[in-house]
Amino acid sequence: ESLTLGFKRGRLVTLEVLYGREFSKKKPLSRLVSDLALDYGEPRRQGETYFWFDDATVLVASQAVQPDPSGSGGELRTTLSIMDREFFRPLR
Repeated sequence: ESLTLGFKRGRLVTLEVLYGREFSKKKPLSRLVSDLALDYGEPRRQGETYFWFDDATVLVASQAVQPDPSGSGGELRTTLSIMDREFFRPLR
């Protein structure tokens, strides 16, 4: 549904995809993480945020609360981010 690019000093350092409502229902976070684990191994986890990393890059799967189209409350949408490892700040 949306793609966000993050730049630092003119350099692309983050790319984040926020999946739409239908995709998030068809492929919830747990299923996305399972699929990614087949390729990248078991992720590290902090709460409901899962991540894989190497020396230069971090891949993060999580959820974001988006306003419900009905106007009442919010709904969870699946997100996937790729970023420069030096800019990844896991929760402590």
